[in-house]
Amino acid sequence: MPLSTTSLPSVLYVGVTVTTWARVQAALPQGVTWMQVKGWGEVTAALRATPNSVIVAETGRLPEADQMLRVGRRAPVVALVDDRADYGWLAEYGVADVLDAATFSPASLWATVQYAYARSGAQAPIAARFRSLVQAAPDIIARLDAQGNVLDVHIPTEFKTAVTKAMTRRSDLDQVVGAAVMDRILAACHASLASGVRERVQYETTVRGQTRYREAVCLAISDEDFLVVVRDTTALVESEAQRVQAASALARSASELQFRSALLQQVARSAPIVFFSLDAEGRFMQVEGRGLDTLDVGSQDLVGESVLERYATTNTRIVRAVRRALGGERVSVLIEQGGRAFETTYTPVTDDDGAVVQVIGVATDVTDRLEAQEELQRSRTALRELAAHLQSVREQERRRISREVHDVLGQALTALRLNVGWLAQRLPDEPPIAKRVATTEALIDDTIKHVRQIAAQLRPGVLDDFGLVSAMEWYTEQFTAQAEIPVIFEAAPDVDETEIAGEVATALFRILQEALTNVARHAQATRVTVALDLDQDRLCLRVRDDGVGMDPQRQTRTLGLLGMRERALILDGTVEITSAPGRGTTLAAEVPLRGGTSAQTLDLSYLITAPS
Repeated sequence: MPLSTTSLPSVLYVGVTVTTWARVQAALPQGVTWMQVKGWGEVTAALRATPNSVIVAETGRLPEADQMLRVGRRAPVVALVDDRADYGWLAEYGVADVLDAATFSPASLWATVQYAYARSGAQAPIAARFRSLVQAAPDIIARLDAQGNVLDVHIPTEFKTAVTKAMTRRSDLDQVVGAAVMDRILAACHASLASGVRERVQYETTVRGQTRYREAVCLAISDEDFLVVVRDTTALVESEAQRVQAASALARSASELQFRSALLQQVARSAPIVFFSLDAEGRFMQVEGRGLDTLDVGSQDLVGESVLERYATTNTRIVRAVRRALGGERVSVLIEQGGRAFETTYTPVTDDDGAVVQVIGVATDVTDRLEAQEELQRSRTALRELAAHLQSVREQERRRISREVHDVLGQALTALRLNVGWLAQRLPDEPPIAKRVATTEALIDDTIKHVRQIAAQLRPGVLDDFGLVSAMEWYTEQFTAQAEIPVIFEAAPDVDETEIAGEVATALFRILQEALTNVARHAQATRVTVALDLDQDRLCLRVRDDGVGMDPQRQTRTLGLLGMRERALILDGTVEITSAPGRGTTLAAEVPLRGGTSAQTLDLSYLITAPS
């Protein structure tokens, strides 16, 4: 039970460097008489005069050792000290307890007064040393009775949130740790009394907006005396959480690594791939993978052997690639070995100093893929040659039909027109007959005009008779008259029509026709410029309009644009289209002056890439 404040005998407070007396007064509950003296010489007299009061000695000087002993024999002494180095000798000379003058709280001071009285006598030096240790502890250390009332308490700075003057009631600790937590602590104390072992209570609280974790250790000393130590375990809880998180991450990494390893093994067993590693001298350290089956060589035949020696004369490309990798480069190269083609990547592994300690290699058997590419390329070439042949046949047929239409039908219609004119001169001059003759002559003239247009559309004679430049100039004039869209045509002076191959002239003319047709249908243009230039041995045709433009994503989706590209590609040329909504469209076609061939052979060396 706590001591009664009315029966408390004289207790001396030695105020060594204390200047704020209000803090000392706040520590003494109501009903306690206290007296302030100015020096050690007045202490003994004050003890005789007021045996039931607390005496506070206001002095900045420590007493002599013998004087301290004389005072200590009459009353327990509690010292407030700035320098912890004084704790030891004070305890040796009878001081019951020592508190830090800068950090003591009213609750701890009054509890110390009671503690000093209870421990006064022969055990005072021992008690002083123990209290010194307690005062330095970062935990709440309290003695409680069976009802949870405070017998003795130490509360460090971080717990000083709601401390009253006198920590003598259960409700006092309720304000520090919370009523619900105190219920659990008290229950743990009684559980410790029954079991004889420590009981622990863990809880959470909030301090200045941050979550803190606490643990109370409860130990029963007797039926009415329980020791409770409340410590802050936030660092331990957070450390454990980090450890669990790290362990979980490590487990996930291990699981992922195991999965990747299993996946890699599955790939190695199922795909035509060879995985290998080389040491810093270029010797095989490990070789595995189903790709070895196609080489008629086993892993045991390669491990420990030097790559630089094994392939020094049989495959110098491998030797060069390995030397570059050992020099720190990442190399990708196509290697032919054993009648198979392997796309091989060498990746150097370096230490902290940048020195290559290992080379990791992956070789993928791409023989089947290359053969498929070759076959695809041959098919494309055959299709393009067929398209070129069909294009040539169609142009020849157009030329033949155009001449037949122009010559046969044109001559027949001209003769028919002459015959009608001869008959008109010899028929009676009657209005119905004259009208019918005039109608017939007009119909024949109109038919002659359409026959010429059809012949020109099939194959303009000017293209064969006068060349590409004249044909383009004639067609742009015809387009301007029919579409009512001004077209400006310009040909470079160095363009010599006699040097332009026939298939080149036909292709560029047809590209121009398709481009202007697209302008008339879609561009909504008010002006078109057509330019024909010569760049060394290549002809360049550019058709530019100021129309609405188009979405670049739709450029390859129309048959007209595809046809233009194919016409140029047949001659080893290109067609590029630049357009944007609202900014018009520019078509640029470029073909060799003498034409070309689409036949290409697949060169395996194009797969060899520079180190990345």
